Amino acid sequence: MKDSSIIFLAIRKLYPFICIYALYLIYNADVSPGGGFQGGVILATALIGLIIIYGFETVQEKLSSKMFTIIEISALIIIIGFGLNGILIGKHFFYHFSGIFFIKAFSILIGLKVFSENVSIFYTFFDYYQNETTAKPDDK
Repeated sequence: MKDSSIIFLAIRKLYPFICIYALYLIYNADVSPGGGFQGGVILATALIGLIIIYGFETVQEKLSSKMFTIIEISALIIIIGFGLNGILIGKHFFYHFSGIFFIKAFSILIGLKVFSENVSIFYTFFDYYQNETTAKPDDK
């Protein structure tokens, strides 16, 4: 796709607006439709667009798959910690102990988790495809 100047220009010019829209969805999940899941998927799609125009190796040099795995696991642990905090104070799981802060923080964590998970899946598929196409056939 590096040869297509239309795709290169379109993704390059739209990338900041796509990211802003995704962050808007994540941050305003409490007052508008959308939320962490939708924003995370849109953010991952924007990064995949960069991979399409700049190449997998170029993007992976700056953003490794290990980084996305760490973000995903950290977000999951914090989300579970939010849920267990309700039990620790004697209420039910995911008790909304701090109102709007809890909803915004939860939405941001879901956005991070979905973003990093989708990019990790894309990285895994791309690595598998790359290994399959470069592997030598067995001589039988």
